[in-house]
Amino acid sequence: MRQADGGLRRDILHVYDLELPEDFTPTPHDDEVEHFELWPIARVLEVVRDTDSVKFNVNLVLIDLLLREGLIDPASAEGHSLRNGLQAGA
Repeated sequence: MRQADGGLRRDILHVYDLELPEDFTPTPHDDEVEHFELWPIARVLEVVRDTDSVKFNVNLVLIDLLLREGLIDPASAEGHSLRNGLQAGA
């Protein structure tokens, strides 16, 4: 749940993994996205861990990915805490 105008809001995010060819270049067409950037996963981890520059709901999706891919050790205390936090919102 998160605070929103008029009270609390409970969002459900449906997340899918999609493998794309390396030569694929996404193009924004919906006026919601300005451009895309391809980042190494280590940079993604650093930005999620060390900054507030990514929207909170996107951080949740990225934390789930980092746990599933083992970039955050799911067996560590941090991994358990993050997984429990993600599941508590379900």
